[in-house]
Amino acid sequence: MAAPGFTVLVSSSHSARELTNEHSGDMCCKTCLFHECVIDAFAPAAALLQVSFSLDSAGNRMCVGKPVIGMNDDERSDNFLPSICLSHCPLCPCRHLHSAQHETTLQRMLLAAADSPRSFRFGVCVLVCDSLDRVLLTKRRADSRIFPGIWVLPGGHLDEGETFWQTGVREVCEETGVLLDVRAVRPLAMWESVYPRVLEQGEPRAHHLVLFLTARVDTAASLGDDGLTLQQSEVAAGHWFTRDEVTSFLALEQSKFPVFAFPASNEPMCLVRSVRAQRPDGTTEEYCLEAEDLGLGHRYALQTLYGLLGSS
Repeated sequence: MAAPGFTVLVSSSHSARELTNEHSGDMCCKTCLFHECVIDAFAPAAALLQVSFSLDSAGNRMCVGKPVIGMNDDERSDNFLPSICLSHCPLCPCRHLHSAQHETTLQRMLLAAADSPRSFRFGVCVLVCDSLDRVLLTKRRADSRIFPGIWVLPGGHLDEGETFWQTGVREVCEETGVLLDVRAVRPLAMWESVYPRVLEQGEPRAHHLVLFLTARVDTAASLGDDGLTLQQSEVAAGHWFTRDEVTSFLALEQSKFPVFAFPASNEPMCLVRSVRAQRPDGTTEEYCLEAEDLGLGHRYALQTLYGLLGSS
C-alpha cells in the first residue's frame, strides 16, 4: 500500500495545533510545496529549530508551528507534539535548489509538478534500547528505492487511522520482531529528509518529515542470538549496537555529507571498525562501518540520544 501524501503548513506565529483547526485558513501560514525546504519556511537559513508539530490524517496535513511551552505528557494528544527539535542536513537539496546555480533543475521540477504534483510523506523511526544499553539498527536492502544499503533505525510510514506511537510499535515489530509497549514510547526529535541527499546526485524524488521516538525493552537475549526476526523484504541485516559501536560509527569523518561535528572528547574508548550482524535467514555476516553508510537523520537522532551534537 502506497504511503499517504501530505500538505505541509508552516507558521512561526501560531502553534501546530492552531493550524490544524478549521479556521487555519484565516491564519498567517505558508503551504510548503514539495521542492521547498520546510525549515527555511519557518526560519530561513536555520539548521535546528524548536517547533510544535501535528499531523491531521483526515485532512492529509502536517503542521509545523511555534513551540508550546509548559505542556506535559498528560496533555499531549495522539498526533500532536507541543515542542520538539526539528533539523536537516546543511546540504539540504531543497534549500540549495533555489540558488542561481540550480535554476534549470528547479524549473524542470516545477514543469513536471504542473502535470503530476508530488506530496510530502511522514515517517516514524524508533531508537530501541535494550537492558544492556544497546541500540537496534537495521541495514536497508541494496535494492531499496531510496537510501539503499545504509544503516537506519527501524521505522516506516503511517498507516490510516494510526497514531505516531502505534506506527513506531508496528514498524519495529514488522521489521525486527521486537515487541514494544506503546505506552512506553517517547518522542525524541524530528528530521527533514530529502532524497537524494545532495543535488549533485539528482533532483529530489522523496521529501519526508521523520519523527524519531525512543523505547526500551527489558532484554534482547530472550529473542535469540541477536534478538531479531528480520523482515526479508525490507531488511538486509540487523544488529544491537553497543555504545562503543555507535560512537565509533558517529566518530567516522563525514567526508561527503558533513552534518554535525562530533565532539572529540566523546570518542569511543575502543574504536570499532566492523560489526557482525544478523541476516534475515539467521546467519551472520561481518559489515565494515563506513561514515556514509549511516543515514544522516539517524546519525542526528543517535547524537541527540547520547547528547553528542556538536556545531554544524
